[in-house]
Amino acid sequence: MDASGSQSNQVYPPPSSNNAVGSSNTKILITYASVNGSTKEIATQIGSIISSKIQSPTTVSILPMDQVTELPQYQFIIIGSAVHNFEWVSPAKSWLSSNHTILSAKRVWAFSVGTPFAVGKFAQRMMESEEEESKLEKAITDEIGKVEDHVLFNGRFLKSHASTRFNVWWRVMGGKFGDFRDTEKIDSWAEEVGNKIIESLGELEMA
Repeated sequence: MDASGSQSNQVYPPPSSNNAVGSSNTKILITYASVNGSTKEIATQIGSIISSKIQSPTTVSILPMDQVTELPQYQFIIIGSAVHNFEWVSPAKSWLSSNHTILSAKRVWAFSVGTPFAVGKFAQRMMESEEEESKLEKAITDEIGKVEDHVLFNGRFLKSHASTRFNVWWRVMGGKFGDFRDTEKIDSWAEEVGNKIIESLGELEMA
């Protein structure tokens, strides 16, 4: 469940467009760990783009990590997590650790959802100097061996997401509140992943 408590399971039946490309019995999983909803919404956006590119009987499933069962059945997996303190949240890290053997044998893409645009310049100087995106990718690959690609998206950071004391400190440090998601960047990345999956399906059909 998401932070709101609502069910998050989604399966996109693929389109019937004659221009779409697919392979029989192909299953694609998009799974995520969301805290305040941004990661769930981005996962859904990615799923919508990919499902529009790949035809039946391929299925795109979107599930929270804690609701994923029968992981081995998926040929392509996209994993995502909210970022707190330069790391994936604990449930996501635990899920990676528990499933690292299966994931290491799959085609996996990863996305992280943080708020780097919300951090003021003074706060950035006070924090770690290492590139956040690179650090996140390294943590993922250290656990499962490799990923096809990793991207860091901006999410939402609202006053309601933190305590009053933290919000005051955040303002003093130059931090900002708001919705920093870049829809075009998300769509573009999802398109690239979809194209890579289509290429792979074509190679499988030719083999």
